[in-house]
Amino acid sequence: MNPKSRLGALHESWRGRSRTLALTTLAALALGLGCVPASYAAAGNARFLADMPAARFSADQKKQHRAMLLDLLNSGKNGEQKSWASDDQRVGGEASVRDAESRKDLRCREIEVRTWHISQKATNTFVACQIKDGSWKLAD
Repeated sequence: MNPKSRLGALHESWRGRSRTLALTTLAALALGLGCVPASYAAAGNARFLADMPAARFSADQKKQHRAMLLDLLNSGKNGEQKSWASDDQRVGGEASVRDAESRKDLRCREIEVRTWHISQKATNTFVACQIKDGSWKLAD
């Protein structure tokens, strides 16, 4: 393979990894799974994530958001919706949940998550599966 072809293949490989890392990071933020590992942000060149509403949540707001999502995933009925918001309604999140097809004998749920921070808004849909220790992981 000539050097130009190798460089092109390397670029395509890196582009795919960057996209995967950025999407993983985005999902973690939308689901309120805490801070983004520095390696993801650097490797995925994910500076745009700083503009996502959930990235701007305070520690207490992230805690509220995560609690709402876990409550829905663990015990929400199909179609059930929950929400939280700051006292002035300028920051918040809401989500709805429904059962999804099981994967590898794991209980899976589809969750649509809406977040807002002042004028920024985002809506994302994910499938999360409950693993043996009881925690939830995003499905492939």
